[in-house]
Order: sequence, then structure tokens, then C-alpha cells
Amino acid sequence: MHRPTDTRLEDVALSAAMNNGRVSIVSTHNEEVAVCIYNLDGRVLWQGVVAPGCAADTGLQDGGIYLIRMEQKKGLVKTQKLIVR
Repeated sequence: MHRPTDTRLEDVALSAAMNNGRVSIVSTHNEEVAVCIYNLDGRVLWQGVVAPGCAADTGLQDGGIYLIRMEQKKGLVKTQKLIVR
């Protein structure tokens, strides 16, 4: 049941982009995001903490399809598919 004081994930902009092995996070909340990048087999390839508006070097230079899980305080979690060319 949704209570009026709850923050719903769809009300929060949280997304990621990866370019040249660097992942950057966009968020409407000004707090760090715990990031975990997986391959399609579920193996963790990189994890760390990224501040919104900043980029972190993942070392992932190969193109492919990745899953990225982002988590902020208050239980805000989002998983996104990244296609890197």
C-alpha cells in the first residue's frame, strides 16, 4: 500500500550512462549511488560508489550488454540495461 509520505521510485530520476569505460550517474537526489555492473550471466564486473554528476572508471572497455544496479539511501533501487558499442 502506498502512503502519501512514501517516495516512489518512478518519482525519482536515477539513470546511468557508460562511455569509454567510465560510468556516470544522473539523479535528482544529491547523494552517492552504490553501483554494481553485471554481465548477462550475473557475474559482477565492477562495483563502487559514484556521486551524481561524476564519472568513475570501471575498466570495462569492451562493447556489449551490461546490467547496472543503482541504489541510494532510503531503499531507492533501479536496475538498468546498458548497451555499450
